[in-house]
This record gives sequence, structure tokens and C-alpha cells, in this order.
Amino acid sequence: MSQQKLNVKTSQLILKDAVSTWAIKKKIEDLLVFESFDLPTMAQLERTRNVVFFGDFLASYAYFQENNIADKTIYVLCQRAKELLQAVSPKVKNIIEVINRYELFPVEVTEKSLPSFTHDQFDFVYAGRISRSKNMMGVLNLVKEMQKINPKVGLKLIGEFDPFLNISSEIKPYQYSIKKEVIDFIENNEWSKRPVIIQDPRSSSWLEQLDSSDIMLSLSSYWMEDFSVSLAQAQQRGFPLVVSDIGGHSDLEGENLIKIPYHLIGQNFFTYDAEMEQAQATCCLNYLLSGERGKFGNRNVERIDLPKFEQILELNAFDFFKSSEGRSVFLNYEKAWKASGASTKKILFLKTKEQNHWSSLVKISDQIQKFWIEQQTVDTELIVIDVDQPLDKSRLFKYLPECEYIIAQALAENTINVLRLIRHKFKSTAPIIAYPHELPSIFYASLKLRGLEDFFQEQDVFVVHCQADYEMTKQSFEQVNVIKVSAGFMTTNSRKQVESYKPRDLYYIGRISEQKNIHTLLWAISLIKDELLTRGSKLHLYGHHDHFGSPNFGISGDAYLDYLGDLVSLLEIEDLVIFHGHKAIEHWAEHIAKKKGLGVFPGIHVDENFGYAPFDLLKQGVPSVLTRWGGYKDLIDTFPHNTFPVRVIQTNLGPSVNPSELSIAILKGLSLDSKPNNEEVFYKITRGTWGESFRGSLKKALTGESRLKFTPLASELMSDLKYSPHASLKARGWMLNGHIFTDYSDQRFVVASEVYGALKESECTQEQSLIAPWVKKDGDEFVIVDPLKGEYRLSDTAQLEAYGFSFSNYLLKS
Repeated sequence: MSQQKLNVKTSQLILKDAVSTWAIKKKIEDLLVFESFDLPTMAQLERTRNVVFFGDFLASYAYFQENNIADKTIYVLCQRAKELLQAVSPKVKNIIEVINRYELFPVEVTEKSLPSFTHDQFDFVYAGRISRSKNMMGVLNLVKEMQKINPKVGLKLIGEFDPFLNISSEIKPYQYSIKKEVIDFIENNEWSKRPVIIQDPRSSSWLEQLDSSDIMLSLSSYWMEDFSVSLAQAQQRGFPLVVSDIGGHSDLEGENLIKIPYHLIGQNFFTYDAEMEQAQATCCLNYLLSGERGKFGNRNVERIDLPKFEQILELNAFDFFKSSEGRSVFLNYEKAWKASGASTKKILFLKTKEQNHWSSLVKISDQIQKFWIEQQTVDTELIVIDVDQPLDKSRLFKYLPECEYIIAQALAENTINVLRLIRHKFKSTAPIIAYPHELPSIFYASLKLRGLEDFFQEQDVFVVHCQADYEMTKQSFEQVNVIKVSAGFMTTNSRKQVESYKPRDLYYIGRISEQKNIHTLLWAISLIKDELLTRGSKLHLYGHHDHFGSPNFGISGDAYLDYLGDLVSLLEIEDLVIFHGHKAIEHWAEHIAKKKGLGVFPGIHVDENFGYAPFDLLKQGVPSVLTRWGGYKDLIDTFPHNTFPVRVIQTNLGPSVNPSELSIAILKGLSLDSKPNNEEVFYKITRGTWGESFRGSLKKALTGESRLKFTPLASELMSDLKYSPHASLKARGWMLNGHIFTDYSDQRFVVASEVYGALKESECTQEQSLIAPWVKKDGDEFVIVDPLKGEYRLSDTAQLEAYGFSFSNYLLKS
């Protein structure tokens, strides 16, 4: 017999012995313990009128139904099990009883007080099977997050590792072993007190491992969690408990007990998502630190529609390891098993991957969901609806009366269809909080193509990620509610000391795209190639070629990567530039910090509303050169001592960057020689501060039912656009390709580029001018083939200056 089987069997034996002792005291004769994995014979059942169901009570009762067994008194170990059985079968209404857990394991000692989670020294203790069904990653994440507030908190894991594999099909193969998963998590994270694993199959000796200040912790999400012997044993000795409100945990009582509402813990048995589990842990931590924890008590199971047992034909309907049908049926029961029972306000989160075509959008989308997970309270529950999957309209309709607001993770086709259903067909008046992502820089023009030009109301809120998008939203709508928050607000708030950091090489990470202005970067490199060769510095370019071009202007981008290769040869900088292509490096910022790199991001992309790559570098303490443009401007303001800004100049063809200014910024960055005790570089926006500000802004914003109106400028831009509900979002067939601005001289784009940061000034003189390498002389004219802005013919150098193809050479003055 394995240690794991010994541990489970011993725990069950202790519980069986306690039940047998209780039955003798109660004078209940012939009590038969019924377990689906050790089924009694029909002869045994016929000899008794009293049976006890343990955690597999659902399958046990299905066996009763299948064999037409009747006239028995059924005992279960928790109130939640009784209510669930009564919900699924009226036949058990008068024949089911709950055994009081404190009659099985009476508490006769003085309870130990709960400590201060923020100041006292103590260890959390988990005792039992170390299994994903017991939510071990939730336990680890909670302790990790609490250590950021109180480094004196520790964790003991006492028990054997579950031999069963994680059943989720969404996780990677190496994550199947819970033992590897737990150990890797401990090894790969920083701890003020490292978690301790104590493996002991004996079910009584584990109590000897406890110190007087310890707290029992169980965040179990197990669908058979009807009692928990270890918690009963610990409570007999007076230890405080922090538990999930699920199954048998709901019957726990005591002054030194905290029950965490299950919706704050979340479903984590079928799926694995490290980011979301961290968010759920933070949600639990917020609850433990709040004044709300005393408001939550025992509540009845929420009455939801459950399939009756008469409809279940096979016992393995509950075997969700083998049966897809069983898994579907089980999920219906699970809602009741884990329901807190109280009517909570709902926040509907419309989740989608439709716009996850860039890695930065994937990260931002995850950050958005993490934030809203953390906003849950005892009275507010986040309901995630995946709009990319078949929609359960009845379930959606059920939530709307209790819906506080609706979160649109992105304004893409599937999300929009659900929003129409909610507001037009279901007549919901709940405010919508929408994340428009790239829409502000084009005056929200795509809303008309989606038929939403008169959809939004004054009570609705747009959430944007930079000051430029905030101002562009104000330019697009009259009396609009818009809130700005940096897209990186949810990342770990770490403090990075800048220590003896002298950069050597330059690094660009991102799409290889005309919009990122890499051709100007190469031009800038050519101006200082002698200095770079002397320093031994090179430019490393990482990323894939996206072929996107400039779709807002109808300019294709077929061969930009080839163009850049030719430009490197033309400028004779082959020894300074290395194209690496796309590389799957998990922690870019740490990788570049170790190499003492200098980030370089010269982009003038019209939708550059944040900049996740430079944000990751700066947060890690890596200095970076940035154009003062869009979301980059916010990063420069956030990290003023570790950025080297470059102006963006407004020309007759929109924004341009002077290559000599870019060259000077690069040399300044490479000359950085940080010394110990220099100013710490860290991201200043904390989650708590931002959360309070955001909620305050929402409270002020969520008023008014009038239709949101576009400004005259935005209306003019959309005057020629037509509703196209199924227009493509792909690069070459993008629905707005060439329909937004006529070209880079379009005055509406001039407004947008000035909001994004382009400055109206020119300091070029013919004596000191730099003419772009993509300008050629053809007789009396200059022929320009700009990879970003297109093809032009100009007559003189004054026009070259005005259109941004000739710049002052500030290197001559530096």
C-alpha cells in the first residue's frame, strides 16, 4: 500500500471511528458507512435502515436511485450536502439528516486568537492531500502576496502529494505533476520565509509539527470537501482557521474562524492560469485585511436549476475524469456546492481573445481581467463570460437584474454582439465600462462600421491607457466619461536598485513594422557609427515582421524587413546591426538587464498607447531611449531618471523624428554610469492607490442615460463610413484600411498627432541639414519612397524640410 493510500485510508478510518462512536451514543443501530468506491452489497443494505454518505454523496445517492433502494435514513456530514441532495431529489426531503461535526470532534479547549495579518509572526499550516483540487497554488499565492505586507508570515505544507494528474487540457505537460508544480513555484519565487513541506502519512502526528502561533489554512475547491478531518483535529486544540466557504467548511463555527466567500477564491481545478490565480490570491488577501470578513456567515445554498437524479442513467455521469457528459453535469452541481447563497451584486466581464493579435495586447487583456478579479468583495462577484464561445443566453439573462456594470475587455465583433443583446434585446440599463484600446487615435471611427455610433450612453465609461488617448476620447465625444490608467498597473510593484549599470549594446524589442520607425533608428545609428564601433556597441533587433504597413492611410507594408536589410547595407552599418527575428524569451527585461542593455524605441505609431516592452525594461531598471509620443510620454513621466526622451516634430506629413536627436539620446544613454545608492527606479503606481482612484472616478461617472454624441470633428471623419458588421480585423483586410485618413497631411490626423506629442517647430538650415537616405535626386526634383508615409515628389530642399525628410544636424553642435 502506498503512503498516499495509507494517508487517505487512515483519515477515513478516523472519521469512520468518530461516526461509529457518535452512533453508539445516539443509539443508532446498524449504521452503514456508504462509499461509492467501496460499495456495500445489497444484503448489507437490506440489513440496515441507516446509512452515512461521505464526500461522494452524489454518486452514492445515484447508486440508490439506480437500484431503487428506499426506506433508508440518510446521514451526511454537512448542511451543504443535505441542501444539495434535497435540491436534486424531492424523495430525500424527510429522510436526510446532518451529523453535527462538533458531536464527532468536540472542542473543549480555549480558542487561540487570530493574529494580526499585517504585524504578527505566524505560519499558515495546510494539512492533508497536497493536490490541485485542494487549491494548493491558491495557498502558495496567498502566502506570497501576504509576505509583501508582513514578511514574518510563513507556510507549512503537511501531507503527501496527490498522485493524480491535473485533468485540465489547457495546461502544459510539465505542469501535470502537482509535486513539480508546487516545488517549482517555491523555487522560482522570492520568499521572506520559504515554505516548508513536511511529508508524513500518519494522520495524527502532523499535529506535533504545529507551533502555538500557527493558523490552519484551507482554500479547498474540492467537490467532495464535506468535512476535513485535519481542520476538526486542529480546532479541537484551539487553533484558528482560515477556510474557503465550501461544503463542510460552511458548518465550521468559532470566534477564531474566517470563512472566505468562494467567489473570492475562484474555480481553479479544471484550468490553470498563474496570472489569474495570483489575482484571486490578492482578492482573498484584500478580504482578510478588510473589515468585511466579519460580515460573512453561514448561508443557505443558492437555489439554482439542477438536473434531477431521475435523469441520470449511469453512475459514471459523475466521473468527470472519463466522461465529458459527466463533467458537464458535475459543473451544474458544483455551482450549488460552492455557492455562498447570498445574493451578490454581479460584475459581468465579457472576455475575448479577438484582439490578441499582438503580445502586448495579450498582456494588457490579462491585466484588465486580473484587476477586476481583485475588485470582488463579499457582496460583489465577477462573472466571466467568454464571448468567443457559444453563449448561454439564459444564464446571461439571469445575471442582468443583479448586474452592477458590464466590462467590455475589448470592442471587437463578438463582444459587440453580446453588448447589443444585453442592451437592446434584454433591455439592461447597467453601465458599460469599455476598453477601446486602439480606437481613440482614430476618433473611435470603427464604432460606426460596427453600427455603434449611437449605442453608448453618458453613463458608460471608456478606460484608456495613456494621457494622449484620454485627450483623444475627449476630442471624439461630447460629455464623455473617460478614465486613464496605465496598462501596467497590475504588475508586481517591485523596487529595482540601479547598480553600477553602464550600458553597452542597444536593444529594440517589438514588431518589425514601419509604424515603429526602425528605418529612422538605422539612420541615427549611421550618424554615430564611429562612436559605436569604438565602444564596441551593437544594435540588436528582436521581433517578427508584421506586414501591417500603415492601414489607417491605406499604405501596405509588404517587404519592410527586406527594406531594412538593404538600408543597413546602404548606410554601411552591417557590423553594428543584428536582426535576431522572433525569439521566445520568457523574461525579456531580466535577460537584457543581465546584458547591461539600453532599450531603444523610436516609434511614431498612431496607436502607440502604452508600450509594454519599454515598460517591462524600465520596471526592471533598464534605461531606455523613447520618443516623446503617445503612451511613451507617460512612461517618460513615470521613469524620469531612467529615460532619454526624443522629441517628435510635426511636419506637413505628420510626425517625424530627427535622427541626430535620436543619435544624441543614444549616446547619452550609453554614457550612463549609474553608481550604487543612486535613486531607486521603480513603478510608482500601486494597485491599492489606483484601485481607490478608479472606484472614485467610476462613482462620479456612472450617471446619465442620454445617448453619447460624437464631436463634429469625429462625425466628419465618419461621414463616409458605412456599417459593416462582419468586416475583417486582419492586417490586409482590415475594415478601416485606407478609410480613416486621406494621407499623413490630413488635418484630422494632424490634430491626433499633436495630441499624441508632435511639436510644431522646425530648426533645419540648409548648411547643416541631414537628408533622409530614402530621398533620391531625379533631375530638378526629389523622389521620396518613405517606408512609413509613402511615395512623394518634391521640388526643393525647403519642401524636404517641411515634409520631414530633412533635419538639422544637432550632432555638429554637441
